[in-house]
Amino acid sequence: MDVKQCYELLKGNYTEAIGRLMSDRLIERLILKFPQDASMTQLREALAAENYEDAFRAAHTLKGVAGNLAFTALHMSASDLTEALRANKQKPAADLVQKLEADYTCVINTLEQYQNEK
Repeated sequence: MDVKQCYELLKGNYTEAIGRLMSDRLIERLILKFPQDASMTQLREALAAENYEDAFRAAHTLKGVAGNLAFTALHMSASDLTEALRANKQKPAADLVQKLEADYTCVINTLEQYQNEK
């Protein structure tokens, strides 16, 4: 699997990523660091604690990271959750959280597969 194929599987935008980062080597280096980002863990913990201010910050950070890496599906679901938390400051709709979890899992599994096939 190459970087472009990886982006297809994780529902990202390779053209945007290469336009921003300029080389597959840099893209690879950055995407393989993504699983170490603590935003999703922080989001899960904040939601479990019903701390919606911290959940908003974590979702917003995740949205930014996903956007910078052109992880399109994850960026969109993080954006949707961010806006729901910004507007309501209360427990977000379960479907927003489930969609984000699914998109995040897709990215993590794809990156793991990509690294294992290198």
